[in-house]
Amino acid sequence: MLEGFGPKSQADILAGIETLRRYQESFLYPQALHAADQLREMIEASSKASVMISGGLRRGLETINVIELLISGVSPEALGDLAEQSAAGIPVNLHFPAPPNAGGDGSYFNNGQ
Repeated sequence: MLEGFGPKSQADILAGIETLRRYQESFLYPQALHAADQLREMIEASSKASVMISGGLRRGLETINVIELLISGVSPEALGDLAEQSAAGIPVNLHFPAPPNAGGDGSYFNNGQ
């Protein structure tokens, strides 16, 4: 496969390439947190929304694939183009939980507990 390298070296190189591919869409926690904080502040400044960081950032994972934000007090339409933002190249998912009096049980956001 790789000329000039022995079988063990080839296996190590290929394993390293696979690891790199697996994490190329991941971002380190501090970088993702900074981007999420900036987006949160931008959304709160442009609307009367309350924004909470959730997902892997809230859980403190070392690497983040997507920024998850819970937004209440405003509809997705009210945010306009802000709902389509990515933060520093990191994909963003915005979630708009139903208000308590809307009949939903909220189980999507609290694992049914």
